[in-house]
Amino acid sequence: MRTLALDVGTSLVKAVLFDPAGRPTRVARTAVPVLRPAPGRAEQDMTKVWDAVVSSVRDLGLGPDEVHLVSVTAQGDGCWLVDAAGDPAGPAILWSDGRAQDLVTAWVDEGRLQHGRSRNGLLLFPGSPAAILAWLRHHQPERLAASATATSCSGFVTGRLVGRARIELSDASHPFADLAAGAYDPELVELLDAHGSRHLLPEIVRTVDSLLPITVAAADALGLAPGTPVVQAPYDVPASAIGAGCTDPGASFAILGTALICGTVLEAGAPLDRASTVIALGMDGLLLEFHPTLTGVGALGWAAELMGLADAAEVVELASTTSPGARGALALPYLSPAGERAPFLDPHAPGGLLGLNFDTGRAEVARALVEALSLVVRECLESGPQRGDLHVCGGGSNSDFWCGMLADATARAVLRPDASESGARGAMICARVAVGEFTQLADAATALAVPHEAFEPDSDAAPHFEDLASRLFSARETLR
Repeated sequence: MRTLALDVGTSLVKAVLFDPAGRPTRVARTAVPVLRPAPGRAEQDMTKVWDAVVSSVRDLGLGPDEVHLVSVTAQGDGCWLVDAAGDPAGPAILWSDGRAQDLVTAWVDEGRLQHGRSRNGLLLFPGSPAAILAWLRHHQPERLAASATATSCSGFVTGRLVGRARIELSDASHPFADLAAGAYDPELVELLDAHGSRHLLPEIVRTVDSLLPITVAAADALGLAPGTPVVQAPYDVPASAIGAGCTDPGASFAILGTALICGTVLEAGAPLDRASTVIALGMDGLLLEFHPTLTGVGALGWAAELMGLADAAEVVELASTTSPGARGALALPYLSPAGERAPFLDPHAPGGLLGLNFDTGRAEVARALVEALSLVVRECLESGPQRGDLHVCGGGSNSDFWCGMLADATARAVLRPDASESGARGAMICARVAVGEFTQLADAATALAVPHEAFEPDSDAAPHFEDLASRLFSARETLR
């Protein structure tokens, strides 16, 4: 069964064609800009996102009978408003947007966040759909009045494909869902001031029940056969975890993407660590407990622009040219306008560079950032239950140097799949279960698995990272 997997990320839309054995045979990517109309704001033109989907699929050069199944995964959180026809009701407000920062701070002071966490592991932050909807009610009520549905990126794209805007359970888990029931929790809707927008919340659907045929119009736009089945997969965090090989309870992962996301797969009904985010995976009743930061490889992209380098990969390569410890330079990598949300919540978390002197060069700044981000991964992992090997994916995992540093910083083996596009792979695996080709997620992941490369930790590096962690956390708390 040849599967076309769409991974609609924050900066790139990827279309990947997988053969029946789960091997990618064609890949196309189209960039989508993030708009920053004012300080602290992050938006995307939804029409351009859809155009990028069309462009990416068209670039694959597919014949109408080459695709048997379509699966969609996408960035999570944020707020994607559409009208009754499924067309954009203004730009999407993204997960990295910080306009609702003061509102979230007030909710924390009022105890709403703590109460919400006791119900579904809620980790609220300014880019959460609840915060954005509340902000819109206060500042742009006319926009809500012109909207019919407040969905996710996946819900918007899948809605364009099948003519029906819904939201997959993993996306709906936060902020309003009852994880066990797979339905909206009325108390959370009330707690987060969404009662006035209840009519905007879309139908929740589990991946295995999401199958619908592509419309004639969408099929014509993409060059696919009308009626091709479309599956709404879990959003990109759980999809990437699945694609990296994490499908069994206890498996842990780190996604080295625009944000750093670290987590563990849990059995249904498992005790939850309320200091982390927990979502329903949407497959086999599993849960996913994870820590989603707001800054990751995005901080390296910022450094690349600042230092005149091509991209984040060049920053990592530059970091490898200087010694551990960066000659005393210390980075606080919390650069998001929305502060930080994991493994601690602070809408005003400060970024910074400390310990600089005349010996500090570009390589030392790069090294300080990569070391700090590695310690963010470590802190996230240590904030949850004990874990074994660490599966990694995302753009940052392409670097052997960084994978080795992560093994040293976390003192555990780092496993990297011998294939890119883990999000698309996870969407493909989920789709093959949804159509009944496999009965269990783990069975599909095993049958469609790819080899892994292992990076073992160097025990001699442990004292360095212990000292660095102590310095970083002390500096962070002082500045906070």
